[in-house]
Amino acid sequence: MLDILLIITFVILFVKFFSWLFTPTYRSGYGSWPSSTSVTVTLPHPEKTNPYRFYKYIEVTPYITLKEVRKELRRQNILLKPEYEKALNDKIRRHVFHNPYTFEEYFHCEFDIIGIRFLQCSPDKLSAFRIDLCYLKDDKIADLDDFDFIPPYPYNHKRKYLEIMDEYYFDPQKIYASEFEDIWKWHDEMSTSLNNNLVAVWDDEIFTLRELLRYHEITNYHIRYIRVREIARAHNMPDELGPLLKHVEADFGPDRNKSILAAILAFSIREMDVDLEQHVHILEPEKDLFSDLLAEEKK
Repeated sequence: MLDILLIITFVILFVKFFSWLFTPTYRSGYGSWPSSTSVTVTLPHPEKTNPYRFYKYIEVTPYITLKEVRKELRRQNILLKPEYEKALNDKIRRHVFHNPYTFEEYFHCEFDIIGIRFLQCSPDKLSAFRIDLCYLKDDKIADLDDFDFIPPYPYNHKRKYLEIMDEYYFDPQKIYASEFEDIWKWHDEMSTSLNNNLVAVWDDEIFTLRELLRYHEITNYHIRYIRVREIARAHNMPDELGPLLKHVEADFGPDRNKSILAAILAFSIREMDVDLEQHVHILEPEKDLFSDLLAEEKK
C-alpha cells in the first residue's frame, strides 16, 4: 500500500573496461569484478508511483542498467505508460535524461510525514556522513532521497570512515565538496521540508541532527518531530523494530532503511487512532537544547 516499489532481479555482464560506467552498491573481494552478477534493482512501481519519482529514477540510473531493466520489464510483460516508455528509451539512446519536474514545483515541500535516519562511522553523532529521507504524501511514498556530506575532523580521517567510502564507492569529490551546512543551505528539499512538516525518527536519530545543527552553527530551523519507539512504548506496543512491524501488519521486515521504517511506522500507528500530535517535540535553536533533549535522550 505504501511501499510503491517494483523489485527486479536480472543478470548484468560486467566488462572491466567499462566498469567505470556503473555505480555498484558493493564489490567482490579484493576489488575484482565477477564476470557476471545478479543485480537487484528497486524500481518505482510504474503504475503506482508519481511522475516526479519515476522520472527521477530514469534521470539518475545509468543507461546501461536501464537497458537491462527494459529487457526484464518486457520479459515480465509489464507495460509502461507511453510517456514513461519514451523517457526510458530516450535515456538509453542518448545516455542523458532530465526530469521535467523539480522537487519544489511538484511537491511544494508539503508532506504528511518525513522519516529520517543517519549513517555514522562511529557511535559519535558528529561522525554522520549521510542522511536518508523518506517523504510520505497522500498515504504513499512520494520520494526517497539521501545526501552525503563530509563529517568534521577527525572523523573524516578515521579508518572506519575511509573503509565505508571505499566499500560503497562513494565519490570523494562529491562528498568532500559538501559539509552538512552546505547541504542544509543549498538543498531546500531537505531543509525546507524538515522545517515545514512532521519529522519521524525511530529512536535517537534526532540527537544526531541536533549535534550537526549545533556544530555548524545553523539557526534557521524549527523542526516538529516524533520518536516512533517512544510512541510505541507509550501505547503498550512492541518497542523493537521486528515485533512492531508485525504488530502494525507492515508488508516488510526490519532490514529496510530506517527512514522508510520510521515514516511508515508513524503512518501505521496513526491509522490505529493514535494522535501523533500528542507526541510532538520541537527542535529549535531558541530553546535550551542541551537540557531539553538530554532529558529525552535518557528515556
